[in-house]
Amino acid sequence: MKLLITEGSKEVTQILKGELNQFDVTLYKDVSNDSISQFDCAIIQALSEKCKTPQDLNLKLQEVYNNLSAFVEAGIKKIIMISSLSILQNYKKGYTVTERWKSTPSTNIDLLTIHLSEIIFKEFGRTFPLQKILLRSGFPFIKSNEQLESFSSRISHKAFIKSVEQIIKTEFNERYEIIHVQEKVADQQFLTNKYNQIESLGGIQEQAFYEPRLNRRLEK
Repeated sequence: MKLLITEGSKEVTQILKGELNQFDVTLYKDVSNDSISQFDCAIIQALSEKCKTPQDLNLKLQEVYNNLSAFVEAGIKKIIMISSLSILQNYKKGYTVTERWKSTPSTNIDLLTIHLSEIIFKEFGRTFPLQKILLRSGFPFIKSNEQLESFSSRISHKAFIKSVEQIIKTEFNERYEIIHVQEKVADQQFLTNKYNQIESLGGIQEQAFYEPRLNRRLEK
């Protein structure tokens, strides 16, 4: 499978480019329709390496829009956006957060960039008939031999790559999907039920995913 990756967070780019070894991976800085029609899948990032000012934010959003437009016009049938669970971090610790919960952006430029990039991706997802998967990854990224117990939403390079590989291999229907992934921990705030279900699909999504209910403590 030929896989196109656009730039964003340098850390995420390096992990994807270095560890998605079973695919034919190409990293693109400038995307043009003539050069990308050969690809089966594209990965775009909501994250940015250098988004510190309103001008940076504007340039990033223009880049996201232009890249998505190019992917659609080139006929790429699967687009994955890499995002972060950090845009849900303002919920109280007692809440268990699923993919149905709205993000909690702030005036922080980095978080606002992620939030608005997701909105652009969602609008493309509503408009065009293709596989569109928003993968919100845990944070921070850790190496497999590191122990960062204080970060309940952490994710290892290995777990992140495994989730990306599984999403690439799965044939989704054309419904816009949001999927959360992180390390399994006690009292986990961000639920990963949908990703757990993907692993048992056998490669094909024949119907909508189960949507987990809110924590019963909150329903009383």
